[in-house]
Amino acid sequence: SLAIFLLFFIVVSDKIPKKIQYFLMIFGFFVVMALFPKRTVYFCLLYMIFIVILVNKVRLAEILNAGFLVVFFAALAGIFLAEYIQVFLSDVYLQVGTIFGVSSSKYSAALDGVYLRISWWDSLFHQLREDLVSFLFGLGYGIPLTDFYTVSGNAVREPHNSYMSVFSRSGIIGLFLWGILQLILFSKLISSFFYYRRIENYLGRRVSVFLGFILLWFGMLYIISLGQDGFEKNYNSSLYYFLGGIALYFDAMRLRSIRPFEG
Repeated sequence: SLAIFLLFFIVVSDKIPKKIQYFLMIFGFFVVMALFPKRTVYFCLLYMIFIVILVNKVRLAEILNAGFLVVFFAALAGIFLAEYIQVFLSDVYLQVGTIFGVSSSKYSAALDGVYLRISWWDSLFHQLREDLVSFLFGLGYGIPLTDFYTVSGNAVREPHNSYMSVFSRSGIIGLFLWGILQLILFSKLISSFFYYRRIENYLGRRVSVFLGFILLWFGMLYIISLGQDGFEKNYNSSLYYFLGGIALYFDAMRLRSIRPFEG
């Protein structure tokens, strides 16, 4: 996460020429992939590029030009690093493929993890459908949601999917209310971001970049929570709702049609 945030702030910096920024964005994309070869990292990087495009108002031609430069330098590097690049791309394919059931000896543990998660979710669906009360109000917060134990004997309480955890513990009613809360928070953030992005001055730029950072964090947490207990970790959820409160402040300023810190 820190590597992605660092790359984001480098790319949106006003002190670096745009062409160099886009080159760094695409080049940094592959560097982070190589240094942190994880499935969630790949998807978070793709989402980061989308946010950078929004923040910097990037045109397609600029992205294609930067992409051409990266491909050119990659081709030069390929002359000397062809074997490494082939292994790297193969690893990316096999890692992402485990999500869709692609089997390989190198990433058999990752594929087993996918099947294990699916078995947890399927078991929870069966428990929730056993009676109407459980389906409406959930199984509660006093029990582990899996029967899995770590090698040290600790119970794995959450099924590595935050949305499934909310549904399992709070039922369909709790999931609906929680989902409405997230939808409102995200919609306020999106509205504020596009409002301040239209303000063509230094303050508008600074606020839109900061709101872009919040968008990046929100989206990354949404992605991570699909296969991990993202929202269940205090350091994730605390920062999420703290930044959400800041987004609500800027949205209140937007609704009053004034810039922040004035009047």
